[in-house]
Amino acid sequence: MDGSRLEILRIINEHANSTVIAIADALGLAPISVRYHLNLLERDGFISTKKVRGAVGRPFNTYCISNAGREQLPHSYDLLAERVLDQVKQFANPQQIEAMFRGMAETITGERAHQLQNATVQQKIDTLVELLGAEGFLTRWEQANGDLVLKEYNCPYQRVRQAHPEICQLDKQIISVVMKAPVELDTCIADGDDCCTYHVRSSSALINPIEKN
Repeated sequence: MDGSRLEILRIINEHANSTVIAIADALGLAPISVRYHLNLLERDGFISTKKVRGAVGRPFNTYCISNAGREQLPHSYDLLAERVLDQVKQFANPQQIEAMFRGMAETITGERAHQLQNATVQQKIDTLVELLGAEGFLTRWEQANGDLVLKEYNCPYQRVRQAHPEICQLDKQIISVVMKAPVELDTCIADGDDCCTYHVRSSSALINPIEKN
């Protein structure tokens, strides 16, 4: 995000119902420049506008930040996740940690469980790509010797993965739950590879013909 817009968001977050003049004074910008940035922020859903009628003069706009706008501000989700996993690993063994990630995967896929019961392989793949996309993954797939290979070209957990490699269990378990087949992680971005590659082994769940996208 543009630096000026990020600063405007910060000001609106700290001072609800900010005005153009107040923001312009705080940043040392011309009001017309501030209005330009505000229009873009409102368009993207990061702020909301409220028209206020003063005692005299024309009505004017005030601005408040939205939840989507707060998500654009600096945060430390990765650090929090690292601390949580540090604590979990003090009390859980590897099998319990794997079970935890499988439970998370079942929660993520839970809403689709009914429609996946009689789904074709292609429908399962489409659902899988959609679910992983919602988790922040850019996913593509291909066939190799009758097996399914999924490739993730980014890693939302890359920083956490450096200290906690078991975080890869989450998307591995999501793939396994949806495809109902064994899954192996062959390559990993965090290890310096170009992408994360998950190999879904052939099984009865994969005997249907697949129309490649």
